Amino acid sequence: MVELHEISEGSSSSSSTHGRAYDVFISFRGVDTRNSFINHLYNALMHANITTFLDDEEIETGEDLKPELESAIKSSKASAIVLSKNYATSTWCLDELVLILEQRRTSKHIVIPIFYHVEPTHVRKQQSSFGDAMAKHRQKMEAETDENKRSQWAQKMDRWKKALIEVADLKGKDANGRRNNELMMHQLVQEMERFLICEESPDKPGERSRLWCHEETFKVLKQKKATENVLGLTLDMRMLVKEKLHGSLELKTDALSKMDRLMLLQLNYVQITDSYKNFPEELRWLCMHGFPLKFIPSDLPMENLVVLDLSHSNIESFGICCSYPQRLHRRLTQWIGSFSKDKWLLGSLKILNLSSCEQLRSLVGFDHLPVLEKLILRGCIDIHTSTCSSVVPSTVVEAIPNYSKFFTIYLPTSLVSLSFANNNLSTESFPMDFSCLSMLKELYLDENPIVSLPSCVRSLPRLETLSMRFCKKLTTVEHPPHTLTNLNLYSDKPMLQKLVLDPESSPLQLWIQWDRLPPSPFELQGMVKIKPMAGVEEKVLRSLGWTKPDILNKRRVGTATIFGEKEEFEIQMYYEFGIFSTLYEGEELPSWITDRCTWSSISFTIPSSPNTFRGLNFCCVLTSRFALDEGLGSVGNVFIYIPVIIISNITKNLTWIYHHYIDVVYLGGMYLTFSSHWMFGMNEMECGDHVTITLNESQYDDGDAVIKECGVSFVYDDGEEEEDEDVLGYYKSWNHIIGGDLIPFEPTTGAYFLSKRRFCNSFFNMVSLGYDYQLGEGANSKDVRLYFKALSQRKSGLPENAT
Repeated sequence: MVELHEISEGSSSSSSTHGRAYDVFISFRGVDTRNSFINHLYNALMHANITTFLDDEEIETGEDLKPELESAIKSSKASAIVLSKNYATSTWCLDELVLILEQRRTSKHIVIPIFYHVEPTHVRKQQSSFGDAMAKHRQKMEAETDENKRSQWAQKMDRWKKALIEVADLKGKDANGRRNNELMMHQLVQEMERFLICEESPDKPGERSRLWCHEETFKVLKQKKATENVLGLTLDMRMLVKEKLHGSLELKTDALSKMDRLMLLQLNYVQITDSYKNFPEELRWLCMHGFPLKFIPSDLPMENLVVLDLSHSNIESFGICCSYPQRLHRRLTQWIGSFSKDKWLLGSLKILNLSSCEQLRSLVGFDHLPVLEKLILRGCIDIHTSTCSSVVPSTVVEAIPNYSKFFTIYLPTSLVSLSFANNNLSTESFPMDFSCLSMLKELYLDENPIVSLPSCVRSLPRLETLSMRFCKKLTTVEHPPHTLTNLNLYSDKPMLQKLVLDPESSPLQLWIQWDRLPPSPFELQGMVKIKPMAGVEEKVLRSLGWTKPDILNKRRVGTATIFGEKEEFEIQMYYEFGIFSTLYEGEELPSWITDRCTWSSISFTIPSSPNTFRGLNFCCVLTSRFALDEGLGSVGNVFIYIPVIIISNITKNLTWIYHHYIDVVYLGGMYLTFSSHWMFGMNEMECGDHVTITLNESQYDDGDAVIKECGVSFVYDDGEEEEDEDVLGYYKSWNHIIGGDLIPFEPTTGAYFLSKRRFCNSFFNMVSLGYDYQLGEGANSKDVRLYFKALSQRKSGLPENAT
């Protein structure tokens, strides 16, 4: 939280003669921040109706502060000082700082320092860029020949130095980093709003426009001192210490009767007495967590409500009581019968939140919510969803007996966002069709025992966001709507085995917990495919230059991702980024490897051939230093972290850095053979190109892996181009492969980082991924947003079962 600094009530005010023309004055150095941070800050403040002064002058036209800047500071209630790298190079900025701090000492001027990519200690001690700037000012002072001007410079320097020390000692905001920036901006605007609201009536909270301090709100309501000035009010009884309440936890509704203009009201876990008719009719947002009644009282004014939040409540039915099924029709008639079509009961309601209402059994009357856009039913025990109607029937839904945990709902066609999170819903619980929800853009099915994507989801024509977080039984997601742009499948124990998207699907922001996916056979289309080698067709292996007997006769290994559990399967074929690979026990390179060496790197020129170059095979044999030291005594205890393969085409100035899907391999013997085939096109590699391949240790390896031998071989077409295209057509149809769209995997020009971890990072950041060292010293990593697209429009490919 920002600390707002002000002086005591008795202090004099030098700015009292100046009208408070502005709420906030922003002091900043334009060269550092004008076109980035300052623009965002200014817009955020203005959006919150906080009148802000921002100087548009870029060039300092004189040594002294402009009169209009001095006037703006004195006529502002607060100042935000953005201390950036070049702030102290500006004499205007330093003069502004001196005047702002003077206003703080002589009036109730609020000061909020913002440290924009600088350290407070550098400001305080005039070090780094601040030290350099002050040194230049000192040089200018010493070069001054006029004695009076030199004296004036010395006085200014002294004031500037003291001001920098003072502002650095104030608690402020750290604006380093993207997320910090956004959070800081939100907190700053909120704190500024609250200060300005307090200024409306410092001593009488009931006369302010908003009340957010729970203790103040409780006292105002208890003493019935709220006035018509109040537009927003929040009270959460759990936030108050019971000893301070003198035993009274009840609220009489007549305490709200004077607040005719109240629009935002939060009364969480409040015991309400008296009639609800005393609630203000102008309410737009009403939040009552822990609402004690079993149904909504009929005298509660709701005609103008836009948002209604009754989370964690005892409500059993929305609008009617279902405790007595035989009375349902009469109760519903009583509830809505007095409202004509011109005056809907909840005709303005857009958001309805009934999360964690564990007693909820009935939801009806959605035809009286004609503009409802967002329905949140998270954690309502068990829901049985019915087929929705294009026009919701106004008749009563047949009551479900009380002993059943299920209830039936009819969904309104106006919905834009719908949450069924944490409702113990199975795949079979959903209806066959959701097409009536033609406006739905967001669907949240988190924390449900869903096994596969419900069929009804595919019928949503405008769906953009689909969330199935922590659906721990989810195994398949096939053919979601093409309109989807955000898919969240995050889970701490994922069981996902199949993800299938269509070529027409929109680019996605995808969320998956890669480090905990099992190493077992599965396919996340466009990302990774794992298949038993025994099931791979011979013609596919021939197109790679491999032979199946050379592989299947080898001993299998145990594999794991870094945070996953070890599993042992038959020998697998892995495919990702246009790279095929396999792992097995063995201390000899396979027979198809022609050029060999005993180092961790190999250099070569691709041999010329009358046929087209298609790709290369790279293979290495690894062991561990532990195994070499312990010899046969280590058998059964050997594990090796898969090294990173770096292939550089020196001729074309292109580099691919490949981190395998599998992180660690467990051996029964001493040696691991790691074979890979890389598909290349002419744009990436061709005959005559000079190439180097290097093995680097994994980020998890502490130097234990030892290279015994490595080698390469080259694959050319055999003149039967059409057949080869058919064999690998499906694999080549993937979008994010070598020769395809690797722009989101390019942290620096010409270098591509190929890792599964990239798919779970919205922005490319080699540091956060732990692989910045792979780029080498001096390389700059750029931020690139990833929008995942499984299949390319370039090639149609084959059905996945064709391979």
